Amino acid sequence: MDNQQTTNELSWLAGFIEADGSLQMMVQMKANEQIKLTPLITAVGCEIELIDRCAFILQTRCGVNPHRGSFSQGGNKRVAYRFTVSKQATCVRTLEKLKPFLYGRKGEIATLILEFCQSRFIQPRKGWQGGKPYTKRELEIAQRVIQLNSVGVSETTRKSVERVSKTLAQMI
Repeated sequence: MDNQQTTNELSWLAGFIEADGSLQMMVQMKANEQIKLTPLITAVGCEIELIDRCAFILQTRCGVNPHRGSFSQGGNKRVAYRFTVSKQATCVRTLEKLKPFLYGRKGEIATLILEFCQSRFIQPRKGWQGGKPYTKRELEIAQRVIQLNSVGVSETTRKSVERVSKTLAQMI
């Protein structure tokens, strides 16, 4: 396919993520206050054809094989479908291709996640134990991504975000 087709597909995928997706920094916390930060790119939709198209574009244009799944949502148990990209290297490959088409908050989050991943490539961490701890800047990035994603969320989510942000702030 030609360059115009690639541009069209990448811009379509970025638009889908802008509307029905998210760019996140997942924070896993252990009892001993140790954390693990993982960047995520995900989108959800009720039409499997749209998620399949996203997966196709991720595979052919970004060289990424996303995880796909489904779940029931709401009182009517309607099935929703999703894709997720969660490893640092695959998030970098994806965001480098999509960033020119992401604007506003998602554009800022993409920039932050790319910075975080590049920093971790320089300072690798080996899972939960050992390796190098997160730098002050990496923790600030995680905190900012969480703040950008907490606009317009429920009270329960807001309290959870505040708890995680407070933990990250104490580590900085």
